[in-house]
Amino acid sequence: MELDRIIALSNTVTVYRDGDRCVKVFDASHSAADVLQEALHQAVAVEAGLPVPPVLEVTALNGRWALASQLIRGETLRQYIQKNPQKREEGLRLLVRLQLLVLEKTASCLPRCKEQLARSIERAPLPEHVRSNLRTRICSVPDGDRLCHGSLDPANIILTPEGEASILGWANASRGCPEADAACTALRLRLQGTDPEQYLRLFGQQSGHSREEINAWLPLVAAALTVGSTEAQREILKPYMNY
Repeated sequence: MELDRIIALSNTVTVYRDGDRCVKVFDASHSAADVLQEALHQAVAVEAGLPVPPVLEVTALNGRWALASQLIRGETLRQYIQKNPQKREEGLRLLVRLQLLVLEKTASCLPRCKEQLARSIERAPLPEHVRSNLRTRICSVPDGDRLCHGSLDPANIILTPEGEASILGWANASRGCPEADAACTALRLRLQGTDPEQYLRLFGQQSGHSREEINAWLPLVAAALTVGSTEAQREILKPYMNY
């Protein structure tokens, strides 16, 4: 591998271009199980017929785990919207269409969304009375068997020069309810400084799910997102948990 060109960077992951491959190198906080699980999620999405780059290899590089996928050339939907703010609603409509395409699929081999959220809530930096309330709430929401991306936002969608779209970032995929996935997207938009109301309106119109159904998931998802978050992010998420 010739990892000499960084194409994306976060606190825990560096993404390189290696010829026609995209190589995602994880930091030491990611175990082999974490990376293999992400590869499984991505492979499930590919086999479901979704527009997702195929997994090519999982390997170790200089003591770090790496996931290689087919390189998709283009720009993210987030970059497109930033360059063309007048096309924000068009971009969000595309986001919702792709999300509903994912949610048409079932995912019996993936972990349950509710169980993932419950584990995160137990780890979240929250007062015990808030955690207790969330434990009660999670018992009242449905399970569901739909393929949920878990972190779909404009930064995880690549637009090619030919106008095609690919969906990236499958680490948090699970099986669950469309409303739960919508809550995840809405709060990720909020954390990125974008008002999620326009997205929520479009999702409701195109999916037929009510705002009340999505609202039931917002406190649970907000609590899960506090794990590993910054203090500023936790302040943004607090109102969604009613404290």
